[in-house]
Amino acid sequence: MGVYTKGGDKGMTDLFGMQRVPKDHVKVEAYGVVDELNAVLGQVRAWLMNGADQAEIKWIQKRLITLCAQLAATEAAMAKILDPIGPADVETLEMWIDEMDKVLPKFTDWIIPGEDKASACLHLARTVTRRAERAVTSLSHEEPVSEQVCKFLNRLSDYLFQKGRKVEHDMDVQDIMRAVEKKLSGGEALELAGRIADRAQLKAGEIDVPVTIVVTDASGHIILLRRMDGCLLGSIDIAQSKAKSSVLLRMSTEELGKLVQPGQPLYGIEHSNNGLTPFGGGLPIWKDGVLWGGLGISGGSVDEDIVIALAGLEVL
Repeated sequence: MGVYTKGGDKGMTDLFGMQRVPKDHVKVEAYGVVDELNAVLGQVRAWLMNGADQAEIKWIQKRLITLCAQLAATEAAMAKILDPIGPADVETLEMWIDEMDKVLPKFTDWIIPGEDKASACLHLARTVTRRAERAVTSLSHEEPVSEQVCKFLNRLSDYLFQKGRKVEHDMDVQDIMRAVEKKLSGGEALELAGRIADRAQLKAGEIDVPVTIVVTDASGHIILLRRMDGCLLGSIDIAQSKAKSSVLLRMSTEELGKLVQPGQPLYGIEHSNNGLTPFGGGLPIWKDGVLWGGLGISGGSVDEDIVIALAGLEVL
């Protein structure tokens, strides 16, 4: 089927139900604004670094597709929508808003968007949501519109407002943590460790795997330890051991795993040095041909940890 049909060349389009209406029809305006909102939320999701935030936005995008169908449907076609927007969808947004309320400072002033790319896009999405509300309200004067659709859009604008604040709040907290880390550890080592951890965390967010990230110096001493929300508690010690193992033996822990098998040259060495970790996720960090430190990732499968660790070293 071709991308273009020429069916709309004269300013007419089909509703869901094959009724022909002008393209400036109130129904087309309503679902068109919701479609625009979905596109803006895609931009939001592309900028977000936190995997949980990305998952929430994707869920909203999927529900907006259903909402578009409801707005575009003729009365006869409405029965074909199997999972329309309902009270549970509104409650989900309210739950997320309440969770953010627990950690955000009291709102005391007007928000000026632009402190962060993701938060700026969230506030743009909020304003498009308000426009969608107005368009749906206009539609409701012409034909019945589900009360749950109106509630969902109203809560969504509140959610996006709070999420924009939450992203900026998290950014401020991270800046403070980095400043403290730099004060304690000092200088270039922490700056490079932070960049490695940032890149690794970005990759972990992309594949939705919360991990612990550890960067050590060339002696195996920790420069930086970062835990992502939701990571396994057991990953903390394992990530440290992977980083230390890669430094002590100057090889990846994946390579070490192959060499400690029965009959291989390093069989049994994992029991030395108070324990080494012989499976993937630990990498030595080489800088200008010199061993600079080690990187340990733990929290996903072995293959996922390796992918995240390799992404972290891309900054070099």
